Amino acid sequence: MPVILFTGGFDPIHSGHINAMEQASRLGKLVVAPNSDAWLAKKKGTAFQPLEERARIISSIKYVYDIIPDWNDSNGTACGAIQKFYEQYSMSSELLLFANGGDRTPDNVSDLEINLCITLGIMPIFNVGGTKTQSSSAFLSNWGSNK
Repeated sequence: MPVILFTGGFDPIHSGHINAMEQASRLGKLVVAPNSDAWLAKKKGTAFQPLEERARIISSIKYVYDIIPDWNDSNGTACGAIQKFYEQYSMSSELLLFANGGDRTPDNVSDLEINLCITLGIMPIFNVGGTKTQSSSAFLSNWGSNK
């Protein structure tokens, strides 16, 4: 059975994340790696929920087989998660996949991530979860403007 890595900020988690996790889990065992608070601060100024809270929520989702809550994302890519995923699951002799959400294509994903996947024998897959239905940043922006 394949093992699938899915990364993201998940801050806050929303229905689009659940859709992607559900679809990815149909392919095999889903491993989720949430980004750090520092990564979120660079992306949107601050983390809405700390990593520990996001990790607890994610680990309770029925589609999730495992979670990688601590990885180096300081270069802005998922390479740290891909490397940890490989180290933890490459000995299982199962197919390893790196799932990218509905708004990600081979044209807008880091070449570093794709090249690392190729080097490690991990197959990148795209459009997991279908068209992006929600954005955490937009969700928080809309919430903030309604206060």
